[in-house]
Amino acid sequence: MTKKCIRCNKKKKLNSFSIDRSRKFGIKDYCLACNKILSDSDYQKNKKQRKRKHKEWREKNKEYHNKLCREHYYKNKSRYNENNKKWLKNHPEYMSYARDLRRAQVKQALPNWADKIHIRKIYDNRPKDMVVDHIVPLQGKNVRGLHVPWNLTYLTKHENQIKSNKLLTFLLEI
Repeated sequence: MTKKCIRCNKKKKLNSFSIDRSRKFGIKDYCLACNKILSDSDYQKNKKQRKRKHKEWREKNKEYHNKLCREHYYKNKSRYNENNKKWLKNHPEYMSYARDLRRAQVKQALPNWADKIHIRKIYDNRPKDMVVDHIVPLQGKNVRGLHVPWNLTYLTKHENQIKSNKLLTFLLEI
């Protein structure tokens, strides 16, 4: 899948754009290269003034700032993965709980009449560097899908992160 950068007008792969879950398709309008150029030049022009104003704003809006920090964490979760992996190595009991919880979700979404052999083949035959994803999420906000062959598709890890547990209509056409 590709998207056109609104600054350089070039079509690029989705992994060339930053994740922004507040946007309609979960990614920013500028590619990473254009976004870096814009932000670097703007930051250097107004560095001291920005730092001073930001400090004043943080002091006036502590609660809102904390909320923004939480949102930033969720938007940039990959940055925190390394520390999370270290923590999980030291706390294996948590991984066991999380694995059991996910198994229960999939089991609940797997009807008795589903072709389990076909589902297994889909997982076994997935292309390298791709993941199997549910088109209609098992635990979506407004909809719950089934763990059946026609609800499974292949996505890159980046595309899967962008999609999250949303129902994106353009995937229904695949």
